[in-house]
Amino acid sequence: MIAGKVLLTVVESGHLLVSQDQELLEGFSLADAPSFLKVSQKSDILLFQMMVKGEGRMFRVQFAGASKAETLEQCKSAASQLQKYVPVSSQQDTPPPHGNMQPTMKRKGEAQTSPQKCFLGQGRLSLPLAYHHQSLPTESLESFLRLCLLDHTFPSFVEQVEAELNKLAQN
Repeated sequence: MIAGKVLLTVVESGHLLVSQDQELLEGFSLADAPSFLKVSQKSDILLFQMMVKGEGRMFRVQFAGASKAETLEQCKSAASQLQKYVPVSSQQDTPPPHGNMQPTMKRKGEAQTSPQKCFLGQGRLSLPLAYHHQSLPTESLESFLRLCLLDHTFPSFVEQVEAELNKLAQN
C-alpha cells in the first residue's frame, strides 16, 4: 500500500498517469482501454482491474478532500474523465469477476485482423476515439515526458519501439 499524496492524471493525449512526488507508479494509454481495463467506482474509491498478456493486476485509488462531499465530487470527476475512454461501473454495480475479462480479450484479437485487412486493401482502418483529441498543450507534454523519463521501464520500451520501427522500415 502506498501512503501519501498520489496524483491521478488523465492527459489530453489519452494517457492515464498515477504518480507520487517524482515517481511514476502507473502509466498507460487509454486507447483501446476497454479491451484490457475495467474501472469501478464505489463511494470515494476507483478500482482498476487490468488484464495484459494473460496476467491480471488490480489497484485502487482512494480520494481525499476537505469534506466527504468534496471527496465524492473529486472521485466522480475522475470517473467522468475516465468514461471518455472506458466504461466506469458505479457503486450499485459489482466489479466483474476475473473470468469475465476473457471475452473482451477475444474481441481485441479480432480487432487485430483489421489492420491486416487494411494493408491488403480489403478494408478501411479508422483510429479509436481516444486518438481524436491529439491537441496536447506543450506544458502537458513536458510533464508527461518528465514522468516517462522517471519511469525505470521507459528505456526498454523505447528500445522495443525502435526495434519495431526498424522492422517496418526494412519491409
